[in-house]
Amino acid sequence: MTNIADGQSTARRPDLPVSHRRTRRGWDDAPYVQARGESSMEWWQAGLWGALGALLVEVADFVQVLQVKKKLPWKTRGGPPRHVYLWAAGLRTGMGFGLAVLLGTFGQVSGGFGAALVGMAAPKIIETLRSQASHPGRPLGEQPDGLPGPQGRDITAAPKPVEGTARDAS
Repeated sequence: MTNIADGQSTARRPDLPVSHRRTRRGWDDAPYVQARGESSMEWWQAGLWGALGALLVEVADFVQVLQVKKKLPWKTRGGPPRHVYLWAAGLRTGMGFGLAVLLGTFGQVSGGFGAALVGMAAPKIIETLRSQASHPGRPLGEQPDGLPGPQGRDITAAPKPVEGTARDAS
């Protein structure tokens, strides 16, 4: 079995997923090897899944406000006006769409569920990447020197040994 597009044999590459290629005349019944980094979705499909994931988060937030406050979010005391609330929901949906398209196009997301998860986490992913860009060379999630980490501890200091846990060398 040979993939017409690049001449690779599926028998030599059993680790790659086999699927069917879409042609101008419909679906080709001959299996082909999906190369690493190649997305199984079109860009717009990944974007729609990402937007759906972002909308699911917005709906969950909306329902939570309805359950707790028993009012619409824009009618609660101190809540944003309706147009601001809807604008923020649209921006979050756009972030989910755009990030899912970006990651889906470059093969980082291979299915609808993954694209929806990207849409759900889009604001956090963008925030993490933005903070990483301001501190190049530091691994993702690492705190700058001297800043408190979880539970207000200084995570850059060496851990102190706990008494009674050290073993004698004799």
